[in-house]
Amino acid sequence: MLTKFFTSFYLGAISLLISSSAQAHMLGTADSSWLAGFSHPLLGLDHVLAFLAVGLWAAQQGGKRRWQLPGAFSLMLLMGANFGELALPLPHFEVGITLSLLMIGLLIAGAIVLPARFGLSLISIFALFHGYAHGIEILPEFSSLPYSLGFMLSSLLLQVIGIGFAGLAQKLDQPKLLRYSGFAISLTGIWLWN
Repeated sequence: MLTKFFTSFYLGAISLLISSSAQAHMLGTADSSWLAGFSHPLLGLDHVLAFLAVGLWAAQQGGKRRWQLPGAFSLMLLMGANFGELALPLPHFEVGITLSLLMIGLLIAGAIVLPARFGLSLISIFALFHGYAHGIEILPEFSSLPYSLGFMLSSLLLQVIGIGFAGLAQKLDQPKLLRYSGFAISLTGIWLWN
């Protein structure tokens, strides 16, 4: 039964890779509503996998870092969105987003525990890139508050799902599932690199 669940999960993930909508950065959404903000992270494979990966890696780290990493990621995500909204330059932010998949995926695959400061710094840098992509979507004539609340909520939701999946794998004594997930996330980062 459990094997069928995980097989279905991975087949679903593979089908996402095959879909044509790998990234959702279309400079300027139709509006800056709460729903537009909430849906933005969910429409891009890069964001979905990165936010899930933050949750997976945070859970893998354990202890206080289980919540510190997603907390730091979320705060820096908001800061990056402010940079994007203000049109402050952040060159190659798409490369930073893709690199986040590759790096966090490898950290999960290798079950690598970094010193707290280094791990928080790394996650924060990646969050700036993702947040910037959210921020450039906000049109100047709209209030950014509803949009920001929306993307923050869906981003946190994805991170919590990652933590939950990691917790389930740990509870079932299946640490290889986390490592395979990290490897798949890294491969997706390579695939999205172009």
